[in-house]
Amino acid sequence: MMHPIFKTFTTCTLAILIAASTLTANDSPFLMYYWSFNNETTFTTPDIGLDGAGLEAQLAGLTELTTGDGQDFSGLNARNGDPAGTHLRFNNPVGSSLTFSVPTTGFENIVFKYETRRSNSGANTQFITYTLDGQTYQSFRILEVTTVPTLITLDFSSIDGAANNPDFAVRFEFNDSNNPPNLAGNNRFDNVTVEGTAQDGVNLPPVLANPLNVLELSAGNLINTTSLASAIFEDPDQDPLTFTIQVPQGAPFSINYPNGPDAAGILSADQPGEDTIVILADDGTNTPVSLTLRVLVYPAPADLSARAFSFTQWSQDAPGGTYPEHMIFLQSAMDDPGVYDDLLYAYNLTADQYNDVDLLNIGFPYRNTSRTRINGLGERGISFINTGRGRDLGGALVSLDTRDVNRATFDFKAGTEELNSRVYAMRVQYRVVQQASEPDMPATYGAWQDLTLPLGEAIEYNRSFQGQESQFQGLDLPPEALGQQEVHLLFRYYFTGIRLDELSGARDKLRLDDIEIADLTGVSAADEIHTPGAFSLEQNYPNPFNPTTTIGYTLSEPGPVRISVYNSMGQQVAVLTDATMPAGSHRVRFDASGLSSGMYVYRMETGDFSAVRSMLLIR
Repeated sequence: MMHPIFKTFTTCTLAILIAASTLTANDSPFLMYYWSFNNETTFTTPDIGLDGAGLEAQLAGLTELTTGDGQDFSGLNARNGDPAGTHLRFNNPVGSSLTFSVPTTGFENIVFKYETRRSNSGANTQFITYTLDGQTYQSFRILEVTTVPTLITLDFSSIDGAANNPDFAVRFEFNDSNNPPNLAGNNRFDNVTVEGTAQDGVNLPPVLANPLNVLELSAGNLINTTSLASAIFEDPDQDPLTFTIQVPQGAPFSINYPNGPDAAGILSADQPGEDTIVILADDGTNTPVSLTLRVLVYPAPADLSARAFSFTQWSQDAPGGTYPEHMIFLQSAMDDPGVYDDLLYAYNLTADQYNDVDLLNIGFPYRNTSRTRINGLGERGISFINTGRGRDLGGALVSLDTRDVNRATFDFKAGTEELNSRVYAMRVQYRVVQQASEPDMPATYGAWQDLTLPLGEAIEYNRSFQGQESQFQGLDLPPEALGQQEVHLLFRYYFTGIRLDELSGARDKLRLDDIEIADLTGVSAADEIHTPGAFSLEQNYPNPFNPTTTIGYTLSEPGPVRISVYNSMGQQVAVLTDATMPAGSHRVRFDASGLSSGMYVYRMETGDFSAVRSMLLIR
């Protein structure tokens, strides 16, 4: 039975398993080489490669070989479930070359594929050549490159000598047909693959039967590395496999051999964070096949039955890769992630991701003043802002142990630090982590679900005027999140899809603070003791809206309540409530059908308490 960590790849996994278990010589195309370029420190090394693979750049003048992200690459030729993360970026390429050494010993019907594009000012022509002797290159194709990522297929199956050749290589040279030619700009490459069919008698190396892009763990997990690797790799010839696991120094996990160096290693998830491991699969005949696997470690859950969870401050001086207790900050591999997009990267920055204005902050990303960032605000919590870096935020995840908890409530505060063109919001979501049936295998981390109010509205903060803040109080965790070994609560900062000014791409900056989660086992909602601090006026939902929206408010005691709406000129346009109301939570609907687009303010008055919020009507 397939372990549930592979359920995301069910469709492609079945196909690969069938191919692996029935593969014989001259059967299916075999993936000989694969460069994803997603590891920015080892991007010239193939993710999958037979012996002799290499990538070499001949650089002329100002040419630079580096990596980039974004640029509308979508993983057209990605394998193993890899995201369209980083790609190869060849700056100022005219007069320079890239050479992929891809020996084809034991293989025929060679096919080379890659995704490519150029920048607006980049070289518009790629001259593609190949060599059969490692020295003399012959012309194969002249390719006109556009600014749109395109999948290119180079089929060498009809080239005499391309098969079973230890010296086979493919070279790319660059030129520009404009007059005068563009000597700047760049060409970009992503997900380069070489496939071929095995000749008779060839012993094939191990294959990725169940590809895994990221291994999700929680601090405290102990994983049997042999069981993990055996679930990922298979050998087409049924050769027995041995595995070697390489763990970098300083990673948030470690490997131990409690039963001796010849026994299975135990991968220990030590603290929240992210790094990579390398798994080497050796069939005793071929060069070992390696898989570089990203490992994301979530925090150990807070035992809610023992004490309440609280997050009330975060320092700008906290080092990169550190997070509040029982929390981790997450980011994506894309620009402007939406409300259900993956957040599978721990927030941290490499040195080259800092802007020049923040070079003195290297190692301390919570201090940064530019680019996508989370800032530590001290006793005001944290703030989020995106700038379209291909690694945009994100959210703050809290891990909880709710065993022996029959009822739990949470509070939090959110606010608007800066208003910009792209409208962002902060939504609260949750998931229950399904523990593995095997004690030494990873759990299953499922999809996020929205936490909702009694009427079904998602619990969400919508941006308001600069400096405004909202206090959310007494919100219940759903029954399915109680009595669980591990539950994740996510405060997700996300792009709503609304852009108010097409000439500006700037994003809203939002703040999160004062997360309080408490065990109220044995206390019913009716039995709760309300205090004057429980008076609250909620942000309307949806916001922006057209033409109706709902406003919620809470009274700690019965009394007269008036809720009024005003336009931007300060003129009253509606009275939504003007009556004596009982203690508790209430909702009122506002219909703006007869009003024009713009910003409106609504005000709640009851006794000595008053509060004001704003809302945006968009037609």
